Amino acid sequence: MRSFLSLIAMVCLAQLAISQNTYYGIDAGNGPGMVTIGGIYIAGNYNTSIGYKAGDLLAGTAPKNGIYNVFLGHLTGANNTIGSSNTFLGAQTGYEHVSGGANTFIGRSAGYKNATGIGNVFLGSYAGYNELGSNKLYIDNSSTNTPLIYGDFSTNLVRVHGSLQADYLTVNSQNANGEGGEIFLAGSNGNAGWFIDSYYGSFRVFGNGHTPLLINSQGEVKLNHLTVNPQNNLGEGGEILLTGSAGNVGWYMDNYNGNFRLFGNGNTPLVVTPQGNVGIGTFTPNSFRLAVEGKIGAREIQVTNVDPWPDYVFAQDYDLRSLEEVETYIQQNKHLPNVPSAKVVEKEGIELGKMNATLLRKIEELTLYMIQQNKINAQQAKTIQQLQKQVEALKKTQK
Repeated sequence: MRSFLSLIAMVCLAQLAISQNTYYGIDAGNGPGMVTIGGIYIAGNYNTSIGYKAGDLLAGTAPKNGIYNVFLGHLTGANNTIGSSNTFLGAQTGYEHVSGGANTFIGRSAGYKNATGIGNVFLGSYAGYNELGSNKLYIDNSSTNTPLIYGDFSTNLVRVHGSLQADYLTVNSQNANGEGGEIFLAGSNGNAGWFIDSYYGSFRVFGNGHTPLLINSQGEVKLNHLTVNPQNNLGEGGEILLTGSAGNVGWYMDNYNGNFRLFGNGNTPLVVTPQGNVGIGTFTPNSFRLAVEGKIGAREIQVTNVDPWPDYVFAQDYDLRSLEEVETYIQQNKHLPNVPSAKVVEKEGIELGKMNATLLRKIEELTLYMIQQNKINAQQAKTIQQLQKQVEALKKTQK
């Protein structure tokens, strides 16, 4: 017995001295070409192989230079030759692996068929059994290609095939209809919980018997009494429907020939053009910033930038027409000077600020005429008073 233990110790010391490898088990770390302890050709370094034929090909004829491997289990890493920095734990784990590196396989037959992969992590019996690629994460206890947890380190992707639960949060791979996925946000303190899922191809938010949000595969968005469509009935722009309730009409907002439009019940109460012009009750505001088809009710309207304001009428050099000239103009044109005719107003309308200024000008002109007439009246009254005095004097002389 002592001789056997001494022999084991000598082998370990010899292996440590030659390549700092540790092998334990029948054919562990052995390969073709091994004849005797002294005749082993060891190319790899810093390897640990424990179990029947664990790391079986790490030693033998060159090239076999795998380093920093840990193989623990029956036939674990049995075909690895130049693969390095691998950690395989479990019977037949990484069995067909040859040349990959930096893999961690834990569980019976985990990563069984992965021959050249790099950077994989497989946890569980048979986890990643059929995976041949690199940088993958498998956590499961079967050889399925859709493990409970799947990841891709190269894209920072993590996918859960099942339910993921945390405080007030549950993520399910299928909803109650057996389709899509589902997220449940649990309520607290008696508040209702909410679900987010794929409902017959549509994105849905629902809870407490209500579905306040639904987005279908055509891009239509529905929020209770609100529907958002990617196209209107003309096949252009987008459309938002505000559904009426209790028999009230619904209203649409859409892109109509490049214009923003609000309409419903056969009416179009509002249009906004790309230039920012607004039409109320009309499709065509034309060049007007605001065009209204119908009456406008307002408590106050303020018009700014009316220039010139007609105070110039009171200037000393203002050319005030005589009443005779005004009379002649009226007889010829059938309207006041500087005031648009009925035909012009019918065709072009009036500008509120400009018309108010024109009317004020006429009022100021009338004021000047009244001042002139008042002076004449005063002079006439003075003359009459003088004449009356003369008459009274004549009457006295005749008595």
